[in-house]
Formats: sequence, C-alpha cells, structure tokens
Amino acid sequence: MNAERPQVRCEERDGVVWIVIDRAESRNALSLQTWRELEHAAKQANASSARVVVVRGAGDEAFVSGADIREFPRYRANPEQARLYDRVSQAALAAVSAVEKPVIAMINGLCYGGGCALALACDLRFAAQHARFSIPAVRLGLAYPLHYGIAPLVATVGSGRAAELLLSGRVFDAQEALAIGFVHRVFPASELEACTLEYARELSQSAPLTLAAHKAAVRALALGEDTALVEEKIRRCFASEDYQEGIQAFLEKRPPRFRGR
Repeated sequence: MNAERPQVRCEERDGVVWIVIDRAESRNALSLQTWRELEHAAKQANASSARVVVVRGAGDEAFVSGADIREFPRYRANPEQARLYDRVSQAALAAVSAVEKPVIAMINGLCYGGGCALALACDLRFAAQHARFSIPAVRLGLAYPLHYGIAPLVATVGSGRAAELLLSGRVFDAQEALAIGFVHRVFPASELEACTLEYARELSQSAPLTLAAHKAAVRALALGEDTALVEEKIRRCFASEDYQEGIQAFLEKRPPRFRGR
C-alpha cells in the first residue's frame, strides 16, 4: 500500500462537512497515518463554515474496524512506543471531540475497537442495520484508553453495561447498540446516508452558538469536566444577534435566519 496516499478525506457537500476514513481495502482500520490525518481533518472541519460534520468509513463494509494491528510490532511494540502511539491517537480523538459543531458518526458497517472510540468522540451515532460493534481489547492483551475510550463509554451506556462489553469483548449488533444507548438511530443500509444527511440539514438550520453551548454542556456534565467554559458559551448565546433574530422570527411567525454571531 502506498503510505503517501491520503487515508482521510475531508470534503464539504450539501452544506455538511464529511470526514471519510478512506481505507476500505483494510476495512478502514486506523493506521498511525490515519490517526494523524484524522486530527487534521477534524480541525479543518471545525474551521469550516458548514454547521454539521458527519464522520463515516469508505465503502459499505466498515465504519472503522479498529486500529491497524499489523502496525503494532513496528509502532506499539513496548510501553514507550505505546505511549507515543497513544499520544497520536488521543490527539485525533480530542480534535474530534473539540469540534464545536454537532458531529454525527454514520456507522456504515463494522465498528470495532478504535472505531467505537471514534464513534464515542462524536455527538450522535446513526447505524446501518447490518452494523456490528465490539471492543476486543481483552483478546489482544491491551487496555482500552481511559479518557477517550472507557470514560465516554461509561457515560454513554452506564458502568454496568460498559463493564460487560469491556470484559467480554463480545460482538453486539445494531439493535442491541440502540437498546443500550450506544447509538441513537438505526436505519436500513440503503437509507442510512440519506437519513443522516436529512438530519444533518435539519440541525444546520438551528442556531450555531446554541448548538455549540448544548454540545459542550452535555459532554462536560457526562464526563465530569469543568463547566466554566460552558457557562461562557451559554452567556454568549444571550448576547448574540442570533438570540434577537430567534425572538423576532418567532414573533413574526417565520423561520429564523441564524448567522452564528
């Protein structure tokens, strides 16, 4: 495989930024290069004028099938290498989490290991009916990352379910993922992209500052993080032009035209 070929695409279309993990031939496994490109793509998406981001895997077989284990003997062979590798992967997940606009994971197939961590770094998770999930760390002898893996899993599905999934490493399907709250919606594979796009377009009509404030509040409260910055985002909403526009539009019985300021 040509290591120089981009492994993550970031493209804006239909008013949405699409971040595509583009390694379909490897079931979109996350190589060290992919992690680095993912961090850059997330920062690029955050700077875009589009108001919603969708993360997906290329093809129809996988969202992300996990980290590329074939690289571990070279890049993750000992504790020091593992620490350096984790810096790169966690920087990518942190960049996805830090995107101020809503981020939807469109889970179009396998979602294993690092794929689950990536999905949990997003705000919303929509899955195809054929999607399958697993956190198979127990079968590899490694431990799932704490802050960007276990903590958001516990916050999403609860400590009891998180323990069972982490300790067993078993595969679970999209309907179970929906039942335990890991994903928000499940669609037929043929409808997943269209339904995700429709939802993203609806979100893009909402006030951007409010979306950012609510996103930050939910994440901070779920993970026990400092809420000082969230309070500032909330105050900023009330001082914005969009707040005045929202009130005026309501009184005039017309759709609001939000500008994000």
